[in-house]
Amino acid sequence: MILRLIKRTRIYNFRLPSTINGVFWITDSDGLGNTRNLISVEPHDGDLYLKSNFETKIVSNKTELDSIVLREHNLYFLKINNENNFILLYASPDKEDNVRLEVKDGTRIVIGNGGDCTINYNYPLISNKHAALTYQNGTWYLENLNSSYGTYVNNSLAIKSRIYHGDIIFIMGLKIIPLGDSIIVNNIGSLVRIDNRYFEVKHPKVQPQIDEGNIKEEAIEFYSEEDYFFRSPRFKAGIEPASITIDAPPGKSEPDDTPLMYTIGPMLSMGMVSLMMGYGSISTVSSENGSILSASPQIILSVLSLLTMVMWPMLSKRFQNRKIKKMEKLRQKKYKEYINEKRETIHKEMEDEKKVLEENYISLGETYNVIMQKKRNLWEREIDQADFLDLRLGVGNREFSGQVNYPENRFTLQEDNLMDLVNELGNESKVLENVPIHLSFVQNNISAIIGEGKQKNAFIDGLILQLVAFHSYTDLKIVVFTNEKNKERW
Repeated sequence: MILRLIKRTRIYNFRLPSTINGVFWITDSDGLGNTRNLISVEPHDGDLYLKSNFETKIVSNKTELDSIVLREHNLYFLKINNENNFILLYASPDKEDNVRLEVKDGTRIVIGNGGDCTINYNYPLISNKHAALTYQNGTWYLENLNSSYGTYVNNSLAIKSRIYHGDIIFIMGLKIIPLGDSIIVNNIGSLVRIDNRYFEVKHPKVQPQIDEGNIKEEAIEFYSEEDYFFRSPRFKAGIEPASITIDAPPGKSEPDDTPLMYTIGPMLSMGMVSLMMGYGSISTVSSENGSILSASPQIILSVLSLLTMVMWPMLSKRFQNRKIKKMEKLRQKKYKEYINEKRETIHKEMEDEKKVLEENYISLGETYNVIMQKKRNLWEREIDQADFLDLRLGVGNREFSGQVNYPENRFTLQEDNLMDLVNELGNESKVLENVPIHLSFVQNNISAIIGEGKQKNAFIDGLILQLVAFHSYTDLKIVVFTNEKNKERW
């Protein structure tokens, strides 16, 4: 799916990758020219969802939505908190059926949702007479007919301009591409109706025998529809540097090592009182020739009080020590599981970053196939995108771009073996091995390549291959300054 961010004077195109893992951001620039995350696309239950955030809201029928399913040919309204105007987002399919129509010289094609339009496009925000396209003396001209939401040529707002061979006219999902005396129009089902009185379906031409003396005829190009390539907008998977925080292990509980005498000492004092009371009862019975039975309750109470005062602190201390050992065992187990989970998170982030690098900076063999097979990523990098002139230099090792925050080592009187797990995790390699190494020639706009002749030339050839594969001739021009010695090579 291709997402087209329609702003007042320009369209920014994003192509979703075939598989989306995690969150992908559609970005634009704020009033100061700073890049910002505008709205996110996330997969859920087999569908792709457009999701609002604190900065940008999805609006439907004057109601703000948290999320909405992305559907092809649908138009979405985005409202930025600190801005009054809406930004439009249009969802195009990756591939569309097209019809090629031949026009006669002097034909004026009116596009709109009015019944008398040459191309009737029944879609929201399309004016009754939106734009007019005229073919006169072999030249195309476009005029926006005061429509509220504009007409765009090669992603830029156009009011009245000449249209060149292969220019892409975009009107809220409708694409028209003039090619010679024909136009290619994308088929959006029942939304587009064409008045066939002004057009004739054009079949691929067959190259005729050319009279060598006819210079004018030799200059004519004869191509079938398959011979043309139209740059596909894209949605580039970017690297969002991960931030992973490792928490310190929970505090360790030490067993109570207070000497037993300190614990039961105060109780012994009370126990002596109970013992004396029991002794007094026995003495009273002996001196008065009384019955031992009459003094037995007092004697039993004294003995039980003495036993309780001595045994209870001992049993309580033993229970607390067992509980502390049990909690320590649980602490060891849980923190080891926590460290292993964080290790897996780091490895996953590293693997995801490696996949993004391999997807964005493909090998020279794959780059060659992009050109020969006219794949969708041919000419995909536009001049306003971050990876414009960002080329693969080769394969090597590079540091993981994510940030892993470890707990601080603080002075403590207690040694904790769990901190060894943290140190072990910190010492593990965070290097991405055998990944594409790339360099931005926008940021490094003066660069030198030094090496042996054949090796250096092969390296330069690889850079040029990437330049012509991923950058359109409208965005990039290559000028070579050389000497007589190297003239034949170029």
